[in-house]
Amino acid sequence: GTEKRMGDRRPTTVRPTKVWTTFDERHRSTMAEAGGTPPKGAVLMSASKYIARSCKDVNKAFMECKAKDLNPSACLKEGEAVTECLLKLLKRLHTEAPEEFNSYVKCMDYHSNNLEKCRKEQAILEEKCPE
Repeated sequence: GTEKRMGDRRPTTVRPTKVWTTFDERHRSTMAEAGGTPPKGAVLMSASKYIARSCKDVNKAFMECKAKDLNPSACLKEGEAVTECLLKLLKRLHTEAPEEFNSYVKCMDYHSNNLEKCRKEQAILEEKCPE
């Protein structure tokens, strides 16, 4: 019948929240060029070395701001800079090495972000698109 067994797992669709709707309206063109949707974990993990280098200063400024003031609205400007940096970086990766980056992301997604399982894809990406 239609009863659900414990082993029956189907992918769930995550509906965009109001935060993402606002995010999407402000960054629509950049997001479209960077892949079209807010980045998921595998995308961020795959880009983490690039993020660490390219967005170091804006991430540091955001973390310093948050350490000074826990009010979420106090660091909106710094958070916006982090978002802009990330989207520009993803756009660059999608432009310079789309197949290599997507291959790496798919591997990371499939292997639950286990970097050791995706070293081959990582090396191919880094050869095509050095930091």
